[in-house]
Amino acid sequence: MRHTDFLLQHMRAVRRPKFVNEHPMGKASRRKKIPQSFVSTLPASLSNLPFASGCNPYCKISASLIDLIDPYADEDLPLDTMRKLVGMGVVAWNIASTSNTLDDATAELDRFIRDTPALGASVGTAADDFRVAVLALVRRKYLLFPQDKRLVASYELSRERSGLHLRAAAVQHG
Repeated sequence: MRHTDFLLQHMRAVRRPKFVNEHPMGKASRRKKIPQSFVSTLPASLSNLPFASGCNPYCKISASLIDLIDPYADEDLPLDTMRKLVGMGVVAWNIASTSNTLDDATAELDRFIRDTPALGASVGTAADDFRVAVLALVRRKYLLFPQDKRLVASYELSRERSGLHLRAAAVQHG
């Protein structure tokens, strides 16, 4: 079974893997209370920031990536397959964050496939399967996080006693 086959299958009920870092903030941040005196000093212009309703622009990028790949993640997948899935999610996230339209994202993905030796050299199905899977994730990123323009700079997925742990770092784009 090719590593992208699980993405191309129809959406099915899967046992979602347990991620250690599913909270949008770290433990210390969840315990902190924002003093009312600080809130009252914020400028009124902060209430007009262009964030989608329901989107927390300050959530951890790792939590956003987990949400992005959620329909395709299965707790029975081996760690190396989950790493490939997260990697595909990162490619989709970064392409969607730097492209304004789906057509731009498709063109950028085609350039990425052509310029990546492992993908560009593969004839036919492997590159085509990768393209279809990543475009599905790009569409999902546009739906779930339309205003989030951060770029994923690095990531690491590991298995710990309590489940999978995704560490990711992002930089602001645009």
